Amino acid sequence: MFRADLVGALDSLTPPRLPRPARSFPSLYEMLRPKDRLDNELIRALVGRSVNVELVSVFIDLSRLCAALDYAVAHGVTVHPQAFDEDTTCIQHDLLRILPRNSTGIEGACTLAALVFIQTFTKEAPFSGADTSANAFVAQRLRASLESSTTEEGGEPLIFWIYLIGAMASQQTSEEGWFRQKLCRLRTEYLPISTWTFAEDGLKKILWSPTIHSTIGQRVWEDQLNSLIPVGL
Repeated sequence: MFRADLVGALDSLTPPRLPRPARSFPSLYEMLRPKDRLDNELIRALVGRSVNVELVSVFIDLSRLCAALDYAVAHGVTVHPQAFDEDTTCIQHDLLRILPRNSTGIEGACTLAALVFIQTFTKEAPFSGADTSANAFVAQRLRASLESSTTEEGGEPLIFWIYLIGAMASQQTSEEGWFRQKLCRLRTEYLPISTWTFAEDGLKKILWSPTIHSTIGQRVWEDQLNSLIPVGL
């Protein structure tokens, strides 16, 4: 029942009808106890853009899920399936619940980008042709949130992370060119993200698991940017 409610909410980007499910297990982060992950840079990036405390808290939960999965891969630890399911379900539920209050501007963009990001954990091929329609919808909403933002763009990792997540979601949709141009502009105007190595260093400061995301991230970076001639936006 919870699963069907969540899937419907994700498809329509509306709050779930059912309350947040109760946990039966500790989070993966609490189970595995990976080396302490410092979220200071993530928190500074979000607070620096005036993101509200509730959303910052969800980002920290997502950051710690990344840390737990990285630890499991690095040490050959089997992930507890129900704890993982509860982690991803609760995080998605929290993001969808606060989305109506954070539907525009940078907070809306962060919320939507996080919903796209977590698909890389819950779906085997999250940006495949089978999900093009749903991805097009979230990419449109993400673009609208970014366009409504009153804050200036910059080369900081948070803005780059949002645009790269948008580029992932917008593949084979009408929004692909817009996100491609935005990434190209950041790449050409801000030297610290001019190569994939430097770019990934910035992504790790927000939400990024190299063992899970490097392949798809680098492919989007190269496929969508190397063929594009920068244009003024």
